[in-house]
Amino acid sequence: MMKRFLALLLALAALFCSGCMPLEPPNASQDEPQQSQPQEPTESAPAFDRLKIAYNSANPLEPYSASSTMNLNLIPLMYDPLVKLDQNYEVHKVLAEEIRMTGDQCIVTVRSGVTFSDGAPLTADDVVYSAQQVLAPGNSYSGLLSNVKEVAAVDSRTVQFTLNTPDRLFANLLTFPIVAQERPGVGSGRYVLAGSGENLHLEQNPLWYGGTGGRIKTIELINQLDQDTLIYSLKLGTINYVYSDLADNETATIGSSTQLVPLNNLVYLGVNSTKAVLADARMRKVLDLCLDRAGLAESAYAARALPAYTPFQPNFIEVQALDLTQPQDLTAAALLMEQLGYSAERKDAEGYYVIPGRGRFTLRLLVNAENSGRLQIATELQRTLREFGIELVIDSKKYEDYQNALTKWDFDLYLAEVKLYDNMDISRMLSPAEKLGFGVTENETLLAANAAFRSGAMGMEEFVQEFGRNLPFLPILYRSGTVSFSRGWYFESLATEQDIFYNIENW
Repeated sequence: MMKRFLALLLALAALFCSGCMPLEPPNASQDEPQQSQPQEPTESAPAFDRLKIAYNSANPLEPYSASSTMNLNLIPLMYDPLVKLDQNYEVHKVLAEEIRMTGDQCIVTVRSGVTFSDGAPLTADDVVYSAQQVLAPGNSYSGLLSNVKEVAAVDSRTVQFTLNTPDRLFANLLTFPIVAQERPGVGSGRYVLAGSGENLHLEQNPLWYGGTGGRIKTIELINQLDQDTLIYSLKLGTINYVYSDLADNETATIGSSTQLVPLNNLVYLGVNSTKAVLADARMRKVLDLCLDRAGLAESAYAARALPAYTPFQPNFIEVQALDLTQPQDLTAAALLMEQLGYSAERKDAEGYYVIPGRGRFTLRLLVNAENSGRLQIATELQRTLREFGIELVIDSKKYEDYQNALTKWDFDLYLAEVKLYDNMDISRMLSPAEKLGFGVTENETLLAANAAFRSGAMGMEEFVQEFGRNLPFLPILYRSGTVSFSRGWYFESLATEQDIFYNIENW
């Protein structure tokens, strides 16, 4: 008994080791999914028509007042959005029947005949009210519609979004939950809240526009005030299904079957282009060619990440169409060094390139000391650059000091993570005037290309080529999250970051 208790403590200790930061949440790893199918119910196993999910009874189950991650995960079951995104970030219309983009306007036609779970019709006014909640500060969806200047109902089924700047991928942001204007606690989703007190549960919504739901008839809500004990509850079978964005360095297996969930979280190498040695885009390309992205995704993130050969999510359907890969190429990097005036024949006695009049070619890499994934990337990059002939000094700082150094641009290079919105907008990383433009120098050509790409005047491939000519930062990888079932449970879950129950009606 004591050995089992110690094993549990070690597993939980691994879970709790983390270093959180707004720009770059820490990483973690999970075991590969086991492709086992659920067994038929036995005397000791529950029926597979009842799923047990954690929630927080001290926090609301309404979209724009909920703050608990557990409760927010349940929102897509009860409140449908205008659209949902699949794992390739492709738009699928839900409450929207038609979406038209014209310049700086997005016109949405609401699906005909949809009702809320209480039978009241869902209208354009409800969509406008919901969008206004998103635009208000202090809710979990704030920022999603920051490019919206105005939203208004044209008629009972038509909503017009007017944007500050054109965005051809604006429809990717219409994933916010639609609530009834007069009754914000009522939605139109696949399930409805039932029961009372400690016996709250979700039942299939008989009025759902999509028709009859799948085999999961009832979802029991298990009160769990502490998010950190979810893994323990999953192992015990108290709950059956858990999502994790792997932001807390979880290392233990958290379920008998685990599946990856794509995240729009970019881990990248920032570059201080104001430093003379890094001002030339060719030198930034040297560093780019030294990156073994696939190897870093495998080693630093235990394959719970995807190598990023563009600044955009590799699963994004438009990125997949390009089929771009760039393997590490130290030979090509050495040729560029020759062009830049760094001769391999004039390396010092230890094999490092020499900067004329300054000595050894040395770069200082700033990294958050509380993030194990990026510390490992730093260590492996240091080893690679040592082999290539550049000395990399790792400057690891605690979170607050790291943030201060970023703000002061006190670095040559830095490792960070940023969560992008699902319209794939990297604008805030392309200019020193923007919040995330650390170390970036103004490049009018790239900014114009970005504006053209956002508006649809430039295609993905052309923009990626222009980005590659400038390289204001170096994409490395995109992290993944996981969904895990308790032992004895398994369904082919196509979970997404926006809806971990994406295809529950087909389980």
